[in-house]
Amino acid sequence: MKHVKTSILASVLVIIVTFMFSSSIIAYSSNSLYDYDDMDELLSLMEPYIERMESAQRMEAAALELGYSDNHYVIQLAQKEYQEALEACEPYQEVYEDLQARWELKEQEYPDATQIWSYLKNLGYNNYVCAGILGNIMAESGGNTLYIQPLVQGGFYGIC
Repeated sequence: MKHVKTSILASVLVIIVTFMFSSSIIAYSSNSLYDYDDMDELLSLMEPYIERMESAQRMEAAALELGYSDNHYVIQLAQKEYQEALEACEPYQEVYEDLQARWELKEQEYPDATQIWSYLKNLGYNNYVCAGILGNIMAESGGNTLYIQPLVQGGFYGIC
């Protein structure tokens, strides 16, 4: 019976954690919605544009180092390339920055949970695995979903 209660509690915690980290959906355009699952995709969509901007900056710096004037066509081409890549990247960047700001609020509100979540994401786990592991950690910490502390509290020790 105790095992069944623990399993049910763990399942409920996984659902709570999943909603806690994925419930903030922001509108990007009239027919698109983005949430935390999109952050990785947004980064991959921005990457080629960021590479183009960096290449354009290197081209401009090299031309200036060679003594070309500011109005030389090579420098103007580099500036144009940078501006085009920046304009193409801006819609993704705006959404990413909004999601990042929302994540930072979660970090302030739930510092231990977001640190664990970020660590697991950096290891390459997807959001579902992170939610499952974090939910289990919360269950092992006495079932208090928002109080994951590496301290002795109420008979529980550590975060697991």
